Amino acid sequence: MTHFLLSTGRYETAAQLVGDAAGFLEPGLSEATPSFLSVYGTLFLAGAMAAARAEDRATTQAFLREAEATATRLGTEANHMSTAFGPPTSPSTRWPRPGNSGTVSSSPTAAHRSIRAACLSSAGYATTSQ
Repeated sequence: MTHFLLSTGRYETAAQLVGDAAGFLEPGLSEATPSFLSVYGTLFLAGAMAAARAEDRATTQAFLREAEATATRLGTEANHMSTAFGPPTSPSTRWPRPGNSGTVSSSPTAAHRSIRAACLSSAGYATTSQ
């Protein structure tokens, strides 16, 4: 649903939906499986894109922090539920940080890093991609 809202330009609604869905899913975090964490983290990546397009910098950053924390908790890059979600595996593939340019590799989470770079760029941070 978030992707549909993004594709129709309803960015604020998409970001709100992600917040609402995350609130619904949050109680399951205490006993989360790798599949649950992958879906939960991917949800925040979509939300970050929506918030960035809505020019809501604070929400973009909050969603990106939650996605990164979830990826760290997952501990490894994987393709649970076809999400290709997980933490970067080396310094050369780390997600870009505010005020620091990052690179994008061809690893399974390259698409998610590209989303993060686009979100950071939309939120006013300079990024580079290869």
